[in-house]
Amino acid sequence: MNADTNEATVGMQSAYRRLLTPQMGLMAAGIVLFFVVQYALLGPLGTSETMTWIERLGYWAIVTALEFPVCYASIVLTFYITRNRRHAEICAALFVTALILAASSTAIVATTHGLFNLGTVSLAESYALSVVDLLFAIALIYHVLRIPVARQRAGAPDAASFTAADAGADAGAHATTAAKSGAGTAASPVSPTPAVAAGSKEGEPGERAARRFFDRLPDEIGRDIIFLSAAAHYVDVVTSAGSASILLRFSDAVSELGGMGIRVHRSYWVAYQHIKHAARRDGRTVLRLTGDHEVRVGRNYLPEVRAAVPKAWVRARRRVVHSPASTSDTPS
Repeated sequence: MNADTNEATVGMQSAYRRLLTPQMGLMAAGIVLFFVVQYALLGPLGTSETMTWIERLGYWAIVTALEFPVCYASIVLTFYITRNRRHAEICAALFVTALILAASSTAIVATTHGLFNLGTVSLAESYALSVVDLLFAIALIYHVLRIPVARQRAGAPDAASFTAADAGADAGAHATTAAKSGAGTAASPVSPTPAVAAGSKEGEPGERAARRFFDRLPDEIGRDIIFLSAAAHYVDVVTSAGSASILLRFSDAVSELGGMGIRVHRSYWVAYQHIKHAARRDGRTVLRLTGDHEVRVGRNYLPEVRAAVPKAWVRARRRVVHSPASTSDTPS
């Protein structure tokens, strides 16, 4: 998806993944509990005339327990299918999903009604009740999913600008270029070129690119990126405060972050400021990062990485890693 497409869509591309987190599961369970208690007290569909409130509590607990897995899975699927769509299209798809799910909910209510020997139930009344409840639940879930996006859009410019400037300055302190001697052999790395000052004419394109990347990140994981890893069509972002997956090509992510770090493998990028030292592990070179993370350096990237962060290689041959790595890697 192009970074300049509808801004309302950015940040909702991985909403279906957030629906699978324990936090969202607990929120959905809270909604279900609310409906169970509400129905037990109000006794809709004639249950108040034939049951005590305790019996109604059990009845509606059974109904919602049967409905919940189907409804929640359908909502996740809807978000997955519409993950690249605009805000209005996502809402329309969720509305259609509610209408379809209301039919299955009505069937479950009618079946449970029969099991409790309560006679027939008004299908029209049951369907209308299911539509209202599902629309309420879906609207609440969608609102909760959009809160981080709205906060990020409102506060990201300052945070992104600050991070881009700081990380860019740090990149200038660490990055070097490899100079070659006239005989073609590698010489000592030369001093890095200082990062372009934030707000200058030369630095604006880089800052805009970095800002686009930071705008995609959930607010709760912050902007202090430690490393990136490629995962199919997604990029897994690990920061000092957490991690998240965003829908983006890995090469585009590396390009947008620019001089803030370096690509060390076809599937990994690390931030300069979080590189602690290099080490040898099973005959391969790895980088130890902040937070006890470890990333393998690909053979094709080794010369460039050694030139860019020479201090990481001081006594590197003496460091042999025996403990399992925090971050695994496919063979280079």
